[in-house]
Amino acid sequence: MPSTRYQQVSFDEDARSLSPEIGIKERLLHDEPLSEHHKRSQRPSLESLKRYGVVIITTLNLLVLAAILFVLLAKNSANKYVGPYKTDRNIVIKESTYYCKATFFSINIVLPSTANTSAAPFLDRLDVPIKDIKVNGFLLDLNEPESLYRQDPSPEVDEEWKRIQKFEYMLITADDVRRLGKDPKYTVKAPESFGAGSDLYIARTEVSHQIHCLDVLRKASFPDYYAKTRDGVKESIPLWRPHVMHCLHILLQNLMCTASMDVITYNWMESQYSPQPDFSINRQCRDFDAILRWQDENKVPDGLKKMKEFVKEGGSFDAPRVPIPQKYLDLFANGTVLHDD
Repeated sequence: MPSTRYQQVSFDEDARSLSPEIGIKERLLHDEPLSEHHKRSQRPSLESLKRYGVVIITTLNLLVLAAILFVLLAKNSANKYVGPYKTDRNIVIKESTYYCKATFFSINIVLPSTANTSAAPFLDRLDVPIKDIKVNGFLLDLNEPESLYRQDPSPEVDEEWKRIQKFEYMLITADDVRRLGKDPKYTVKAPESFGAGSDLYIARTEVSHQIHCLDVLRKASFPDYYAKTRDGVKESIPLWRPHVMHCLHILLQNLMCTASMDVITYNWMESQYSPQPDFSINRQCRDFDAILRWQDENKVPDGLKKMKEFVKEGGSFDAPRVPIPQKYLDLFANGTVLHDD
């Protein structure tokens, strides 16, 4: 009977032969080198890397193409603008023209459904040019001749201030009124004499009132030259001080609302021991003269005159009116009359 030979296999060797993974682990533990087959199985092939590279590059190209198409479509879809404003005209200015809840006297007439929906509708009607300006910030005007706005009172100076603060009636729609957060019921409609239809409302630019207020403060600083009466009317004297303080507050609110973050640097100046602020900063400004031209070209012809005639004839007698505060009644007890500025 042939003899049977048995091969003695240790437990560790048997385990390695039964489980390749265990075998690999054991070889690693014993610093045994991996076979070439195992080395190749644990790193991606060159062909795989190439395929991944092609996929990544193709994806990036598609994303770039999509971005280009998006920009082109957005550029050519001005009439398809969808947003809080009527158009995307002057969009940069609109985004910085913050909506504030408006209170007329003591009655808040803001419509909740229209809050935070629009900047001034005039920005939809013209393209406001932007100019690079260097502010004249010197304590004394070094220009020759000196700016009229710095000069002492004179007929020429007064005429220039009248020119830049002159306002004209513009027209807006009922929808514009609502988008401004106001109620058309209490907003003055354009009279028929304006020849613009029966559903338009009178309006004006705010800058004209702001410059008017600045002129009021200028005149208040020359009390010996400018009387405290309005057009020589003695009854307007009690209105002088409230008018001045109203204008001061209007300008303060505007400055605090816009809160310029432009930077003022300092210089060392001859004969001066302390750093001197350089207020002559470079700014980007709206072209004010262009706005004045647009206002003049789009105003209601003889609008101020026609409105005075309309009021004189009693045309506004049946119009809805907002309540008047008691402080106003106390002021008007002596016959004082408010003006539209």
